[in-house]
Amino acid sequence: MDIEQHKQVVRLAAQMGIHRLVGKSWSLFNTYYQNPRNSPVAQALFTSDFSQIYGALLEDTHGKELYAEWLKAGPNLGSVRAFRNMADGRPVKAILGSSDFSQTNVQALVGMRDMSEMILLDYLMAQSDRFSGGNIADYNFVYAIEGDHITETRQSKHANPASNDAHQVIVKRLTLVDNDAGLLNENTCEKKGYLNQISHMHPDTYNRLIAFAKKWNDDSAVKEFFHKECTLNRSQVARLEKDLMNAASTLQARHAAGKLLLDLDLDEFFLHTTPQPPPVAVAE
Repeated sequence: MDIEQHKQVVRLAAQMGIHRLVGKSWSLFNTYYQNPRNSPVAQALFTSDFSQIYGALLEDTHGKELYAEWLKAGPNLGSVRAFRNMADGRPVKAILGSSDFSQTNVQALVGMRDMSEMILLDYLMAQSDRFSGGNIADYNFVYAIEGDHITETRQSKHANPASNDAHQVIVKRLTLVDNDAGLLNENTCEKKGYLNQISHMHPDTYNRLIAFAKKWNDDSAVKEFFHKECTLNRSQVARLEKDLMNAASTLQARHAAGKLLLDLDLDEFFLHTTPQPPPVAVAE
């Protein structure tokens, strides 16, 4: 965005009377604009000619609802059923009692996957603001059996409820919002020891994590991508590397010891269909 255009937005924020931390964040722009070239964010915020600033376009999350049960728990996730199920070392069928395609069972598996992936992502990014309120939401998804595959389709907020079809259920799926506090402060998931409690993951998630860690070690271009394209500074890249390597080694060790089960694939669990491995990157 052009700096002069953005200055008008900053003035509007002041006119609206925005206060506290958000107000202070807006007012920082005025400080930066006094001397952009010598500001502490010269390389991260401004284009090379200092006439524009970088921003981000995000997908509109219209239609989401706050994930009340998870938000109520705050950082004490142990009170959430999805967390307790995910941390339970028994096979999923033993936890649920059956492999019937029901709303309860589908919600349980989806919740376990959402929980494990939220913890993994927030661990990797040293997220410190997930549980401050309002940063966990959900959408309703329709899951249906179609032949030898289970499909998922986001349900419109104003759509009629699903029919009584035994092969179709509606469950909540997680969406993470307000993800701007990564690699800055304390790592909440690390502090709580949540990574070591992951006992169930989707096989695709696990395999992609291990592939990512290997790619990071084998290809220096990966670090440069996060530095130049994602605009992480060197210390943030180093912190991400530490968290990535620790997450990969921890989960690998748990999997090898039989403490981490890769049993959250819906097709495999409900239809007994072997999940397809993720595509292997081919060098060009």
